[in-house]
Amino acid sequence: MHLISNSVQKNIEMPRSLDAYIHAVRGNISTDPQIYTSFSGVKTTLIIDPRWITTSTAFVQFRPSGGRGNFTGFGIVNHIDEVRISITPLVIGLPSNPFLEAFYGTS
Repeated sequence: MHLISNSVQKNIEMPRSLDAYIHAVRGNISTDPQIYTSFSGVKTTLIIDPRWITTSTAFVQFRPSGGRGNFTGFGIVNHIDEVRISITPLVIGLPSNPFLEAFYGTS
């Protein structure tokens, strides 16, 4: 996985209690926190476990205005069929942009 552009984030909310973190992912694709997009009519879904979102600021990145965002990262493809691809994300972040390059410099 390299870049997920114009993706939709669904059900990604900062849990309000420790118990809510434990029960955020239940194996139900309609309610689990996820990022998804379509490529050539095939829906690609990444289930997001909020226990790995480390700060409240990071949660904001998963809830962009307009409900769509761009992410980059690495993951393991765990299912493919004619209409769906499921990916287990290992690392997800924001792709480089002019602001980040100016702030951190480029290498």
